[in-house]
Amino acid sequence: MRKINKLIETWDKEAGSYSFGRDEQVDYLADCYHVSKCFGNIKEKSFLEVGCGSGQVSAFLALKGGIINL
Repeated sequence: MRKINKLIETWDKEAGSYSFGRDEQVDYLADCYHVSKCFGNIKEKSFLEVGCGSGQVSAFLALKGGIINL
């Protein structure tokens, strides 16, 4: 369990700096658009997040009713 907690701590630390200084708005909107087109109704569909940067698209999916698995 200690290794898992250290890994989570490391990813959380890196995620905080991942978006710093990057202009992600256009990419983020494009990602959300394409995900919506690919999956249609997102509500109650399950998504696995693996190394997804700051998790903006996962947050979008969750707001649309998707189930996010970490």
